Amino acid sequence: MVKHMRIFLTPDELNLFSAPDIRTAAVKCEAILNPRLTQKKVNLKLIYDKDGQWSTFGYYPDYIEEYVEDVAPKLKFSSRELKDRCTPKAAPKLEDTSDGTRLY
Repeated sequence: MVKHMRIFLTPDELNLFSAPDIRTAAVKCEAILNPRLTQKKVNLKLIYDKDGQWSTFGYYPDYIEEYVEDVAPKLKFSSRELKDRCTPKAAPKLEDTSDGTRLY
């Protein structure tokens, strides 16, 4: 939540932001950020999940940063993120059998 706020809010707005608890902070953050989501672009670090099926956000040290034109992304992949998570696993091949059922 704070990472997103640092991208979309000014330093003065960040200094003025306060909330008594995490739930209130999340609701307040959503209300502030939603109207601004089209104002800036971001770089996201995505990896495949442990099963190689779906993409998910990277873990360490960061998964999001502000996009700056003509500047290379600073997001880096950790060895854990790269291990077995760079490419999707092939979907199982369906095979029809003589009785009309399918083997997975």
